[in-house]
Amino acid sequence: MADTPYGADRQNKIIYTNPKLAKNLTIFEKKFWLLHEKGHIVLDTADEIKADNYAFDRLAGTEFRSLKQMIEASEKLLTSGSAYHQARIDNLYKRALEWDKAHPQVNKATSSQINAMNEGYQKFIQEFGTILIGMQQSSSDSTQQATKTTSLGSTLSTTSIIIICIIALLILRK
Repeated sequence: MADTPYGADRQNKIIYTNPKLAKNLTIFEKKFWLLHEKGHIVLDTADEIKADNYAFDRLAGTEFRSLKQMIEASEKLLTSGSAYHQARIDNLYKRALEWDKAHPQVNKATSSQINAMNEGYQKFIQEFGTILIGMQQSSSDSTQQATKTTSLGSTLSTTSIIIICIIALLILRK
């Protein structure tokens, strides 16, 4: 997980965050990648394309330029140039074209709707604390240690983290 902003532990149903990488993502990109990781957990799959499709199905048409933003989110992180990364981007592009063709009457979100969604996200973060479950590199050696902290600096139980992640994802879906 060291080179990605998020990762999923399917067995324990936990989504991990690499704060150094996640901080560079837009709010929409965070939603996409969190839903992608949730897809791994809900579908109990290691298949990246299935997880991409899970996120796509929940975000398509939810915001102005949502289809384009999903493709941009993928292009931003899937930069290795590998055939598999390109297949994932191509899959989202194909799904976006199909969705757009099947939904010609969908109204685009207005900028006021987008601002309201972003304000709702910020309010959630302020009220419940930012969950940062990150990988931190030890300066004395090269081992990585997972940490579970909130913006308040307190440690949360795994159950609390799962509940807060579920609440966050439900709020972000609206």
